[in-house]
Amino acid sequence: MTTEKQQLITGQWEGKYLDVRGYSCLVSFKLESEGEVVKGEFEIQVPQGLHDSHTIKGQVSGQLRDNKLSLELEIGKLKEGLKYQAELSDAGSHATLAMMGTVHSPSKSDFGGGVWIAWKFKNQN
Repeated sequence: MTTEKQQLITGQWEGKYLDVRGYSCLVSFKLESEGEVVKGEFEIQVPQGLHDSHTIKGQVSGQLRDNKLSLELEIGKLKEGLKYQAELSDAGSHATLAMMGTVHSPSKSDFGGGVWIAWKFKNQN
């Protein structure tokens, strides 16, 4: 991956998580990238019906190699966080970059695993 794309990953991302259990969540990331190291914060807005509607916030860390992004989202008391494997791609005229991939969830989580897509929109830093 070029230095330019590594720099492009830094900033605010917005998207959606679709869980195998049939619900969808709004997600946002604030990421920083230095070389292959990616870190930052995340927020997941969990819909009503799963439990009560609530927001989960936490830290995210991972690696960026070529166009592949591996992240782990630390969630509360779980020993193991959500693992997200994604590819970065061009996002057309409305966004700078898109990340699309799959989520692998630990067994004692409200999340069953699923797919995730997020965009770094051009009007966001």
